Amino acid sequence: FGEPAFLTQSSQLYLETCIPAVGDCYCMVRSYRAEKSRTRRHLSEYMHVEAESPFIEFNDLLNQIEDLVVDVSERVMKKAGTLVKEVNPDFEVPKKPFMRLEYREAIKKLNAMGIKQEDGSTFKFGDDIPEAPERKLTDAIGCPILLIKFPTELKSFYMKRVPG
Repeated sequence: FGEPAFLTQSSQLYLETCIPAVGDCYCMVRSYRAEKSRTRRHLSEYMHVEAESPFIEFNDLLNQIEDLVVDVSERVMKKAGTLVKEVNPDFEVPKKPFMRLEYREAIKKLNAMGIKQEDGSTFKFGDDIPEAPERKLTDAIGCPILLIKFPTELKSFYMKRVPG
């Protein structure tokens, strides 16, 4: 933001060296973003959980994410539920299992619900799903959603490809 900054590095490589000794491991650390994005999804500074879980399949990862979200939500509600309800009176701890929704099906649902892209066009396979349409879809479905099986073109180079 126009000032010199000294950013931290990822703990991923350090965690990977711990795997042979301890198995699953994680680190909670402050993270910083260099880009000048000012959205709810792209904070400039936040607490970040980095985890390494060797020898698990994708569904195991989804289950771990689900467990983490539910456990943290339950703990926060136990310790500060009154405050949370002041800020968001309708908040409820999410219930498992979360919906697993394939990208292809999400595109169909968005179009069936009349949720359009920013330019007013319908979604087609290969389009990114921005925050606002994703939020509308989630609100309409009424439960947490884990979007899966994105097209290869939308994935980072280091993400495992799904056969088929």
